[in-house]
Amino acid sequence: MNLLEKARLIQEIRDNLKQIEHSDTLIEKAKATYRLKEIIQICSQPNLLQAKKNTTVLPEEKDSILDIVQTSEYKQSYCGAYHNKQMLLSQLNKCNAPQWAILYQTNQTFWQIWINLGPHRSIIYSDWYRQLKDAYTWLIEQQQFFLHLKKDLS
Repeated sequence: MNLLEKARLIQEIRDNLKQIEHSDTLIEKAKATYRLKEIIQICSQPNLLQAKKNTTVLPEEKDSILDIVQTSEYKQSYCGAYHNKQMLLSQLNKCNAPQWAILYQTNQTFWQIWINLGPHRSIIYSDWYRQLKDAYTWLIEQQQFFLHLKKDLS
């Protein structure tokens, strides 16, 4: 997480705390409380590419993710790599434009690609693959049908 993202997150936390303290309606307090809970969950389970020392991400797993993302023609639409389905869904649901993300099972070395087709649209995902490159091939195949992700300009 870069400095600008951290500053925005801190500001969002402050805004939600003010909303909880000064709101007259229970629904507004509940929304702010729920958002704070989401933020805490997001911060407690880091993205695979920003893994800390206490996680079990192997160097080859991180390298696989970086190789796919760096060579992808859809880098602009990439949303992250996650080992937690709830975090992935939370991030994809915040997106205003079509995005894709990687879901990874650490114990079993399986990969999935998830695609958010846009705001208020469906999220589709691949089967589990043993190789990330196979899951990425599925993403490319889906683009032939949906054409939602922004293609990077070379």
